[in-house]
Amino acid sequence: MNLDRSAMKRIPLAAATVAASAALALSAVAPASAAPGQLRWTFNHAEWHNHDNPTPGCYTIAAGDAAPTIVFENQTVDAVALHFGPDCAGPGPIVDPFEAVGFPTRSYRVFS
Repeated sequence: MNLDRSAMKRIPLAAATVAASAALALSAVAPASAAPGQLRWTFNHAEWHNHDNPTPGCYTIAAGDAAPTIVFENQTVDAVALHFGPDCAGPGPIVDPFEAVGFPTRSYRVFS
């Protein structure tokens, strides 16, 4: 197949356009899912801590030698696992959406 020079110049431009379009399409779909809403906890009933729209992962809120929470509220649309130890170690309950528990929590895991 014989291509003239102007056609040969358009091939890289077309390829770049296709690649850019594909990257743009993937970036619109790629963000990590977040659990819309808020997680709230307190260590003393006086001061509350919030985590807005948490993304999936494990979150430590108290070191192993620090006092755990006394109340943990899940005001998101997804369940959250609570753990007695830091780094999501140790036993703990699953807290359904829009529920609160009095479990001594040092870390939690967001699944969504």
